[in-house]
Amino acid sequence: MEAKLRKILTAVNRHWHAELIGTDMFWCDILVDAKFSAESEQLSQYVVDYRANLKHHIEDVLGEARLYLMCVREKVRFNSFKKPSYNPFTRKMKFHFLVGEARRRVSLKVDVRKHFFPDLAHPKVFLESKFITLLKNEKDNITLSVHDFLSAIGADLGLDSRVVSSGYSRSPYWGGEEGALVMLQRQAARFTSDDKDLVVYINEYNMSLFSNKTRALDQSGRNITEFSDESIDMSFMMLSRSFSLYFLGCDAEGSVEVKNAMANISRYLTRNQIHRITVDHAYEQDGEYLRLCSQEVETSPSHVFTVLMEHGKVVLDRGEIYD
Repeated sequence: MEAKLRKILTAVNRHWHAELIGTDMFWCDILVDAKFSAESEQLSQYVVDYRANLKHHIEDVLGEARLYLMCVREKVRFNSFKKPSYNPFTRKMKFHFLVGEARRRVSLKVDVRKHFFPDLAHPKVFLESKFITLLKNEKDNITLSVHDFLSAIGADLGLDSRVVSSGYSRSPYWGGEEGALVMLQRQAARFTSDDKDLVVYINEYNMSLFSNKTRALDQSGRNITEFSDESIDMSFMMLSRSFSLYFLGCDAEGSVEVKNAMANISRYLTRNQIHRITVDHAYEQDGEYLRLCSQEVETSPSHVFTVLMEHGKVVLDRGEIYD
């Protein structure tokens, strides 16, 4: 999604822009070892292998410069007491779910060929409350968490993904021998609960630094330069702080995370003579799992905002990005 353009009256010396270019979504609850281990004896080998592969994949992803957003969602489970059924006329399968604390019953009709097996409309299904395994044969199978499944089929249950935390995968606070995955698991444990589900979005951004002192020009004639290796980590940390202000609000008295974000961004912008940070976190398509919200922000697949210095203070503009 492209943001609209307008002129800014304030003189700009340096600013940088972050644009979303990719997202990996995972169900955080299954990453918490203590919670998963308590149920592991009741789970199939398909699920055990799925989780092991998932952890390895997340470790690889977190090794890169990535920003994560943790989101709380209504609890959703497969209704394991109702087996999926198949309609040979529509060639669709019907899957059953339990939603929320009230365990509201919901059914969805799915054309498996469109999402999983192009040449097989009625695979064998091994169902557990949190996971599903679709089997074409013993060697060709797919295991998914309930949230993987719902996201993959583009389900719309009318549920929100409410942002509760943001962070950076290579943060110096995550240093040491334990690694980013362990730190992510610990962070997830702070927000997991029995009545909600916690989903994490691990995002990749294209970062560009604009300055009237650089010689290279982009297509619109603006001066642009790339971030140095030394500054990319700090820039992503400030991006994380910017998301904290955007989703959690700017009341520094009401939140330690917001207070730290305000102080860190203020120092960073002042020391580096940067006037503003512009962020474009938007998806080309729509879908329930792409729509993020908070108490401060309405649910949407598109979030564009600016963090800037005005009269020596950090200001957040939740309007559109303008260049």
